[in-house]
Amino acid sequence: MSRIKVALIGNCQVQSYRALLPFMVDRELDLVTFDASEPSSREEQIQLKFLEQLADRDIILAQRINFHHINDEKLRAAYPGRVLTIGNFYFRGLHPDHCYVGDFAHRLDRPSTVHSVVILDAFRRGLSQDAAIQAFTPETFERLGLFAAWQSSIDEMATRERNGFIDVPCLALMEAACRRMPAFLTMNHPSNVLLADYLEIALKAAGIPCHPVNAAALPDPLDHHDRFPILDLVAEHFNLPYRTAQRWKINALGSTRFVRLDELVAAFYQSYSEAAPASLAVHSPTDLVRNLRGQPDHAYLIDTTIAPPPASLSAPAAESQVPGTPHQDHALRAILAEQNRPVLQAVEEIRTYIHKVHSFMEVADPKIESLTQTLPAAEEIRTYIHKVHSFMEAADPKIESLAQTLPELARKADLPSQNRGVIKRMLRRIKPGE
Repeated sequence: MSRIKVALIGNCQVQSYRALLPFMVDRELDLVTFDASEPSSREEQIQLKFLEQLADRDIILAQRINFHHINDEKLRAAYPGRVLTIGNFYFRGLHPDHCYVGDFAHRLDRPSTVHSVVILDAFRRGLSQDAAIQAFTPETFERLGLFAAWQSSIDEMATRERNGFIDVPCLALMEAACRRMPAFLTMNHPSNVLLADYLEIALKAAGIPCHPVNAAALPDPLDHHDRFPILDLVAEHFNLPYRTAQRWKINALGSTRFVRLDELVAAFYQSYSEAAPASLAVHSPTDLVRNLRGQPDHAYLIDTTIAPPPASLSAPAAESQVPGTPHQDHALRAILAEQNRPVLQAVEEIRTYIHKVHSFMEVADPKIESLTQTLPAAEEIRTYIHKVHSFMEAADPKIESLAQTLPELARKADLPSQNRGVIKRMLRRIKPGE
């Protein structure tokens, strides 16, 4: 059987495709690759040398990149009928707090090129490391608009497919994989399993005989990079059926060990304290920057000339804002933490109830919407509405009771009434006569 000559062009994801292809293609393989994540890929001579290898390729699988000599337009013009554009997987939904700090020429890469906007936000607002650790809560993610990352990532990929930037669609596969398994190691490092599933689809689209492979049993080429967990609070928010260990593999902190959150925060705090203040701004990804720009209260995270607002009056913030000695008076902070323990416990209980309501509504709403499409389903619709109302009748007084035990918290944060307002707006869509 004759050899098949394939070229792969793209970012670091090419490393995984390069490792997977020999296990999947049914013919002898002649493969050349161009990895745009390599610093040398910017050099003109490197690009021209690679282009010399494309003349006899049977198929060119290319992510959309925009180098001077290597880009979609020039590749299609030079090799008509042989170029198949594939998706550049990017999904921040599983890692909503991921970001890059500093512009491209001055990007902060210590202890990792991938930063957490939660840690940066805490540092910029002058919070202690303890408070930064405590900031990893659903409330912080809501305040910073981070849970919007799932939909914004979906929208971005949908736009690419809709505009014809991708010949082999990948959106449906990507979202289904994220719902089923930890499909991303970071926001732009997909797992071997996801890439193997997609590569099989791309090869078949190119007419190349291939077969599936158990990618989970193969070494993952992207595994040598820094790896981040999918936070439990994220998995809970999106009702994901899996959990990952809450540890981080940061090569700069030891490539053979996984660190705890407190170690991660300490390393980033040290890096930020040594960096030029002007560099401490989120530069990308684009959807996160756009989201922060649309929230005036958070503009300081993308513009260091804007002063951050005073820390909120939440318990973690109060713990860190000790006048004069915010990072040193541990004894006073401990006293404040103990005084606030009942408040924290009550807030957690409120959050649990609200989460249960939201989870119930996420299940009930699509069901009701589906049932309304068929007239014979009227009785089943009424049953579902009754279940929703019954659940709310049980949950609402509990939230109200908790709120009444915390008048000071309610006055400062308006947490219960604020969330109950959201719940009631959801209910209004299905209440009879409204």
